Amino acid sequence: MRTEWLFTAPPALAVLFVAGLAVAQSPARHSPGIVEQRIAGLRVGDRFDTAKRLFPNLKMTGGSGVWTVRVGRNCKLEVVTAETERPNGKIEVITMERFDPKDVRTDSACDETKIGAGLSFGAKLGDLNRAYKPISVAEPGEDPSLYRKDNGPDCLTGRSSELRSMFVYWSNSNSRIEVFSVEASRRSCAEYRSTETERNAKE
Repeated sequence: MRTEWLFTAPPALAVLFVAGLAVAQSPARHSPGIVEQRIAGLRVGDRFDTAKRLFPNLKMTGGSGVWTVRVGRNCKLEVVTAETERPNGKIEVITMERFDPKDVRTDSACDETKIGAGLSFGAKLGDLNRAYKPISVAEPGEDPSLYRKDNGPDCLTGRSSELRSMFVYWSNSNSRIEVFSVEASRRSCAEYRSTETERNAKE
């Protein structure tokens, strides 16, 4: 089993990447509605050559299948491809992240990067809540706050074969997005179903 940190960030910001799955500290939330799957012109499920065409300077970092490129002065885009599909595997995770969350200087190339739903990485919290309503706080009282949304119910009932998730770390002190990550995986859906089945059997 491959285990590595998806973000080069402190543990409070990190989502543990296990065997190709992004797993948050809390269980999947049952939150219907839009679960974003697009960032910077890429969509989860696209082949890696699409990312390479849009971002020719992508470099492999952090292990096989993890690729990053700088966007603007203070941000990076990271894509993670399916471990079993090399070299042109499907993208399972797309992440935009600020190198230095405390750097509040203007960074148009970063902030204007599209993240879907007509929004950009520089969107305000109110815009996120309107576009992805409802979106729940997974770590209340923390700064940055983790907002999370997924299609857990569709995965459990079999309406979807993939567990699709989005994670937004919002800086309360600087009033902006620090990390925006989207992911989808058939394997994560299968493991989620298995976990829920085991949990229900014990109750």
